[in-house]
Formats: sequence, C-alpha cells, structure tokens
Amino acid sequence: MTDQQSDEEVFPRPIYDEGGNYTIRKGAKYRVDDRRIRELAEIDYARRDIEAAHEMVAACAEDEIELLHERALWVAAVVMYGKPFKANYARTEFNARAFITQKLAGRALELHEVLMRYRDWMFAHDDGLGESKALEIYLPHVPPRSSLEVGLWRAGGRVISLGQDIARELEPHFAMVRGLFFEHEKKRRNEIAEELIRTRFAGMNVLGVSVQESLDVNIETVLAMASAPRSER
Repeated sequence: MTDQQSDEEVFPRPIYDEGGNYTIRKGAKYRVDDRRIRELAEIDYARRDIEAAHEMVAACAEDEIELLHERALWVAAVVMYGKPFKANYARTEFNARAFITQKLAGRALELHEVLMRYRDWMFAHDDGLGESKALEIYLPHVPPRSSLEVGLWRAGGRVISLGQDIARELEPHFAMVRGLFFEHEKKRRNEIAEELIRTRFAGMNVLGVSVQESLDVNIETVLAMASAPRSER
C-alpha cells in the first residue's frame, strides 16, 4: 500500500497485504463480513435474548406485581427464552438449539423442554394448553323462536399467567442458561481472536470504518421488508 492509499483509507482491503504488511494505520472499529465474527455475534444475540427473558421472569416472581404486568411479562419471558432455539433466518452461523441440548441434562433439560412447550403450545401458538376447548350452548325449556333465546359460547376458562410459584421455580433455570451462553461467548471470543492473530487475519477484509446504523422498525419499513426477497432483508 502506498502512502497516498494509506491516507485515503482504501476499502475494502485485507488486514495484511500481499507483501505481508499490516494495513491498519488507525486504531478503530472496522466493518467486516466474516463467518467467525458472525458466529460470535449470534452467540451474543442468544445470550442477550436469554438475559432479557431472565429479567422478565424474575419480575414475575416478585411479591407485588399487577396482573396485567404479570401476564405481559410471562408471555414476553417465555417467547424471548425460546427465540434462540427456533428458526432464525438472520442467524446462520451458531446453532443455539444444538448447543443447549448438548449442555443440559436431567432436570435442567426437562425444564428447558417445558419452557419450549409453554412457548409452542400456549403463548406463541395454541395447542390447547392453558385454555379449555370445551363448547356449550344454552337452550330454553321450550322450543326457541328467536336467536336471542339461544346462547353459544366457549365453555372453559383461560390461564393468563403462570403465577409467582412457577416463576420462582424457573428463575434459577433462566439464570443458569444465561450463564452458559455468557461463558461460551467468552470462550469463543478468545478462540476466534487467537485464530485470527495466528493466521494473520487470512481471508478477512475490512470494509470500512464502523458507524452506528439507524434501526428503523416503523410500519412502512416492515411492509417494505415483507415484500423483499429474504436475501435482501
């Protein structure tokens, strides 16, 4: 790289050039597109999801919490807990589901599977868990002559919160799973950094100096994303 090119910060460029020279002249955060960095980011996404879920379920275990808040937090906690372990089209390098099933055993694995069933059967979808599917009809003692004399209902109730006792039983599990992801993230961060230094960042190009991107999730943005091919989202 020439002095003029160095001053102009040409991108993209390798971290070591063909002559073996280190091309970074300014310490900064740089954008890259690398599967190893993506893997690490996806471990962090999973850890962040579980951390948020843990905060929510811990709040559900508090002695004084309004029912509406408790209901909302339970739904959010269970759905967020399950997020890393379901299909995630924007996460392709780290298989959180395989990781957690290898790490858990016994009662811990049972509780994980229970939480996934709460998610799939009750909160995110409806497989009849926590909600009666019984049906009933009211009929008068004489033949009805009007629709107003016939009552049509669902017969059963609905569980809107799993309650404080279950929250207190599950809170240590959430904390333990959060810890597993935290330790794995730390381990992989060190391994990947050591590999990159050892291989002199082979195959990695810096794409530019990193800048904070705007995250716009308004209605029109979502509609535009929905109409675009998945590869362009």
